[in-house]
Amino acid sequence: MYLTKQCNIDEDQSEESLECTSQQSERFKRCLFKKQSLIPDSNRQSEKSSVPQVRIGQFQMLRDVAKALTANKDLQNLNTSDLEMMSGALGGFAPSELDQIPDSVILDAINTIKESKTLSKKQKKIMLKKAKKVGFRITKSTTLMDLGELVTALPAKDFKQISTIEIKKNLKELGKHASSFSGPQRKAIVKKLQEIDMMELIVQDLGPFAAEIPVIKLMEVKTVNITAIRDTSWSRGQVCVFGVSLQN
Repeated sequence: MYLTKQCNIDEDQSEESLECTSQQSERFKRCLFKKQSLIPDSNRQSEKSSVPQVRIGQFQMLRDVAKALTANKDLQNLNTSDLEMMSGALGGFAPSELDQIPDSVILDAINTIKESKTLSKKQKKIMLKKAKKVGFRITKSTTLMDLGELVTALPAKDFKQISTIEIKKNLKELGKHASSFSGPQRKAIVKKLQEIDMMELIVQDLGPFAAEIPVIKLMEVKTVNITAIRDTSWSRGQVCVFGVSLQN
């Protein structure tokens, strides 16, 4: 079933203060505050992402391995083969130690580094920064496969350079990293997605990025296919803007 929305909204209004003024206003209230079946319980929890906690035991183990591997080596003289051999223990390197590794070596070993799942976000940022100094660039031809695990450390402004098509086709993969993205990173991803027609966008597998779509942009949607959007985690304000009334 398709419904046309009729909500008045000011761009500066918060979603929680939206007032639906269509003839279905009362039904909207029942939808939002009683049934709420379009809003999963997880969406009513705190908006702050739960960033995975570092397991101290694992870090200490990586730290011990890193120390053993570098015991008789000058980090400033490491070559690409050395770094690739140590890739499994990179999560145990202190930021000051990563800074000593030559930028060109980081760049040459980037395809190995990007596969590491033991790097912290801070460590990833250092790796990307060093690689960029010697030529690593984010362009419209950059794919998320090129970035691998390093994608969570990508500055928000760099998402502007990645093609909208690339972001769209990898939404599910990006969603897996959602808890590691900062607010600005999530907003940058959604801003790229807004280049897609809104009618097409809202039926995508948006996952945790759905709630980031500004309600003012959703005003562009004239009709809503309930079946296509009902399993997405929308906020109350977004549901109100859609003008969806639930039916038993």
